[in-house]
Amino acid sequence: RPGVMARFGLDWERVATVNPRLIYVSASGYGESSPYRARPGQDLLIQAVSGLASISGRADQPPTPVGTAVVDQHGAALLALGVLGALLERARTGRGLHVEVSMLRAALDLQLEIVTYALNGARMAKSPTSLASMFHPGPYGVYATRDGYLVLSMSPLPALQTALELPELASHATVPYNFAAREEIARALEPVLRTRTTAAWIELLEPHGVWAAPILTHAEAFADRGFQAADAVEEITHPVAGPVRLLRFPLEFSTGRATVRRAPPSPGEHADEILGELGYTPDEIRRLRTDGLV
Repeated sequence: RPGVMARFGLDWERVATVNPRLIYVSASGYGESSPYRARPGQDLLIQAVSGLASISGRADQPPTPVGTAVVDQHGAALLALGVLGALLERARTGRGLHVEVSMLRAALDLQLEIVTYALNGARMAKSPTSLASMFHPGPYGVYATRDGYLVLSMSPLPALQTALELPELASHATVPYNFAAREEIARALEPVLRTRTTAAWIELLEPHGVWAAPILTHAEAFADRGFQAADAVEEITHPVAGPVRLLRFPLEFSTGRATVRRAPPSPGEHADEILGELGYTPDEIRRLRTDGLV
């Protein structure tokens, strides 16, 4: 939290005088200079105040936060990028850097296109139809089928009109990517796409070059051959929980695959090692354990 390290005498300005090569990292909810610097920074709260929760869903639905801790994860990724940049700067100049990230800035960065539109006077409004984006042309969105849902992405309307043989699209399909008639396109598609199963639509649309995909649950995704081919899961053995399946590190390297080398430690598991590194003798560590201090 902003201000805490300064109270300890370990803020950037002071530690940089001791070690000018130091790379110093700060992460907070709103930033060091924000009037909200003392407020809690938490993913859902930041989704709310950054506008992120307001842009998803239909116009007749309440604000819809993203269903995962996307701000936490993006903020951490930005911080890692900043550290890499600082390492390069130090290699070139010999000087360290203070790298700062706020969750608010991370949440805004996730909305780069939409925020840029809004900053330059565009009026962005959610659609009452199946459209999934404020700034993509029709039919970009989520559509109900007979047995589930599918998404239609950036596909030229002529290809979609040919695949569906839908007269209502003919006039709109003269423009390959139609922004002006987004709502009309979505309304024309909604009743038609409810007449067949998701699998039937995918089979029909893909040969025409229409970008379509089924919306899968996690269980359905795990069973899908594309997920299985991604080889995204590894299994570790935890001393308490036993076999645990985890997602692999998402990057692949030509020098070899990154793996989880050990399970998350239990409370105090490495206390003896840490105390030994701090100079405690084995007898002193045993006394600490006997006294219940470790």
